[in-house]
Amino acid sequence: METQKFFSKLGKEITLRVQKNADTAALLEYINTLVDENVDILMNTHVTLLEEEAYVKECSESMKKEESLHVVAMDGDVLVGKSDVKRESYKERHIAGFGISLKNGYRSLGIGRRLAEVVLDWAKEHPEIEKVYLTVFGSNEQAIGLYKKLGFQEFGRMPDGIQSNGKYADRVYMYLDTRT
Repeated sequence: METQKFFSKLGKEITLRVQKNADTAALLEYINTLVDENVDILMNTHVTLLEEEAYVKECSESMKKEESLHVVAMDGDVLVGKSDVKRESYKERHIAGFGISLKNGYRSLGIGRRLAEVVLDWAKEHPEIEKVYLTVFGSNEQAIGLYKKLGFQEFGRMPDGIQSNGKYADRVYMYLDTRT
């Protein structure tokens, strides 16, 4: 993936690039900020530096093998978003899991869509990846709307599959067929 620059809907120059090992501290701050914000992601506990270092190392090794792509969105030196797609293993190697998140203040500015498009284009360029899947909070209508615009289809829903701060949300399962 080539580094890309574009302007958000508010005119901020955003850079999309492949995640690097040197991003560990920024990624640690980023994920812990999302946890503090209690944003609609499954993680709900802080990550330690040691855990983040292991995660970043795993991502790098996976990317070297062409098993995944991890892309960050940067506003100058500030990491404001992340998206990834990673192939499954064994008899599920033809599918890949997708994830995306954005820092508060950077949502609804076109950054998430650009991040998703870059990652999904990579998956589509790999013919061994036939389907990409994700799960999303049923209450996150904005994200579900974006995923539908990107071609994802809902294929299942687990009622009250997510519990956060004593509240329940459906866990929605969606997929994109990359062969079409």
